Amino acid sequence: MQRIDTAWWRPYDSTKMLLFVGNTAEAPNQVRIRVKSNTGAPLQDLQLTIAPNATIKLDIFSLLAASPNVGTVGTLSIGYSGPHHSIMAFGSLEDQTNGFCNSAFD
Repeated sequence: MQRIDTAWWRPYDSTKMLLFVGNTAEAPNQVRIRVKSNTGAPLQDLQLTIAPNATIKLDIFSLLAASPNVGTVGTLSIGYSGPHHSIMAFGSLEDQTNGFCNSAFD
């Protein structure tokens, strides 16, 4: 199993975090996305299939809306069973209320 690990940060309640996950392989790729709080408590666990040469977009903080005690920092892990480097991830933080934007490549 291949894995991409990163940290997330939510400076304001109105901050939005978009996660783009792309499959560069010629076959479907099974992906597991785990979001945890800064204490390691699980907040979200998604299992998805990404089509060949396709990209999906997820609004992570919207997915966490029902989770109690989300906090302002945590970790995000993307696990996949396809070929090495066949999954690419890009994250973006934006906050139109406070005029904030940040992007990260992995």
